[in-house]
Amino acid sequence: TSNMSGANNFHVRLLSAKHEFSSVDFFDLPANALEVAKKNLKEHFRVVGVVERFAETLFVAKHVFNFNNVYYGRRHDHPDSPQRLPDHKISLETRHIIEDNNQLDLALYNYANELLDESIKKYGDSFHKNFARFNRINNLLQQTHAIEFMEDASNLIKKAHELLKRFINKLFAENLI
Repeated sequence: TSNMSGANNFHVRLLSAKHEFSSVDFFDLPANALEVAKKNLKEHFRVVGVVERFAETLFVAKHVFNFNNVYYGRRHDHPDSPQRLPDHKISLETRHIIEDNNQLDLALYNYANELLDESIKKYGDSFHKNFARFNRINNLLQQTHAIEFMEDASNLIKKAHELLKRFINKLFAENLI
């Protein structure tokens, strides 16, 4: 395993750090970093999700925070959006290097999926029926109003990122993590 200090396990660094948000790249991870990151996810975030399950995460957040309208557009569907490199164009060697240097983040990712599954279970038996309805409506709205929703989603992501930075810095300032 190569040492890519600062380039590896970024999310575990972020969620286990006792440093300011801007300095998470510049410290060695303690042995308990993954456990601390998991604890912080579980104790300090009411909703935890992953990008690949964005719609489910958003729908859980709608329920938890009692949001009215969480319909969204898919930014990557826009022809002017930068596209992610297709998986088949990433060499196996490169994949192994990335995986080797991010084992803690992979474990945290799996844990985040478990937390999302727990949230869905707490939602109750009606989750799947209501989520399917939400997806049908959202897909229809995307087809008819995609540009407006893409702009709204982009602004929400920027605002959420800023709120997350402020929240993490506040946790550090109050010595909660």
